[in-house]
Amino acid sequence: MAPLTFWADAPIAPVGFWDPPTSTIDWCELNYTHSFYIAEFWNTISNIPIILTGIAACALARREQLEQRFFVLGIFVILVGLGSTAFHATLLHYSQLLDELPMIYAQCTWLFIWIELEHDSIKRPWLVWVLVIFCFLMTVLMVLGIAPIIFQVSFAIMVATGFYYVIRCMRTHRSNGAILGLGVWYLGAFILAFILWICDQFFCKQLNTLSIFPNPQFHAWWHLLTSCALWVGVPISAYARALTLGAQPSIAWFSCCRTPLLPYVKILPEMEAVIKKREKEYLGGISWITCL
Repeated sequence: MAPLTFWADAPIAPVGFWDPPTSTIDWCELNYTHSFYIAEFWNTISNIPIILTGIAACALARREQLEQRFFVLGIFVILVGLGSTAFHATLLHYSQLLDELPMIYAQCTWLFIWIELEHDSIKRPWLVWVLVIFCFLMTVLMVLGIAPIIFQVSFAIMVATGFYYVIRCMRTHRSNGAILGLGVWYLGAFILAFILWICDQFFCKQLNTLSIFPNPQFHAWWHLLTSCALWVGVPISAYARALTLGAQPSIAWFSCCRTPLLPYVKILPEMEAVIKKREKEYLGGISWITCL
């Protein structure tokens, strides 16, 4: 069991249902201030948009007949949201694993999508093996509580790599307004989320002693902003992938009161057969796995 390490210099909070905490980190939000059964109230409920984003990604992947990799990514996003909910509600070590391990699995799926984005046939048959072995090793290390910093470093590197591929996609399709707009949205939301995450870590004492207003709960905002980044990140990759497959995609929007709010990839019905055919041909190069 990994020892408890308080990154945030927060005042001692009331005792709650799940005490004592056994996670390797306790965030800046004071514990059990809103419910005896929820350790970090705002950090817990702010995971709802992440869960909804994953559900929407799965539903749209099925409706628009996108490749299975996008459905798998949606499943992992749902697991991230559920795991993060459990983690922040309990601050227990096993629930922390339910949060952090799906983050690794989702990032590996995300990187697979980008690395193989421009290939309509398998170019790197070893890639899935490398990612699966990496996920297995990370699982073992994190379950055993060996060097928790490995998770933070690995996740940061994978996020940065995702940034690189999104920027490269924007440069490749610089004349495509849809990709450029969504790319700016993705990068802006993630960068702002990261800034707030840093502030929550290093200025916790100040945030919890503000005289004008209460702690703004920057980690909860991290959840909200990353869910926004995920919502546009998936359409960017799905749109670029559909272009590679010759499926003639377009960006459509969920609207409210005639105001476009959330983007998604629209595939023409006559083009869905193209994606299915290309996916079967692609999977011929990885015959041992059929989900990606």
